[in-house]
Amino acid sequence: MHTQLKLITMPFSRYAQLLLCTDSSAGILVGITLLAGQSWLEPWYGLSDPFLTLIGLTNLVYGLASGALLLWTSHARRLSRKALRSLALANRTWGLVACALCIYTWSEATWLGSGHLLLEAVFVCALAQLEL
Repeated sequence: MHTQLKLITMPFSRYAQLLLCTDSSAGILVGITLLAGQSWLEPWYGLSDPFLTLIGLTNLVYGLASGALLLWTSHARRLSRKALRSLALANRTWGLVACALCIYTWSEATWLGSGHLLLEAVFVCALAQLEL
């Protein structure tokens, strides 16, 4: 007997499209901004170039992955619940990492650097909550 594994999917709504578009756009925008402006942002943030590169690349890769999911689901007109939950888990994970990075860099980061990390954590955790 052959069993077939089916993905649980849901219709690709305007709400899901807006969430994925917001998620992707924010990641790409923050990633490009941090990578392009890291030498300018370093003294304002109090964070080193390699640290800003890490945060920028993480945001850019995440934004591109989220954008790929947006394009795939736009074409398929269906959104896998597993894919959306994975995206929400990635958002929550990055939110926790951003908080940990804020604590780790607390003594050297300026209020702008710490504020960026905390706002990013709040933003991605809020998106994760909306994606569930």
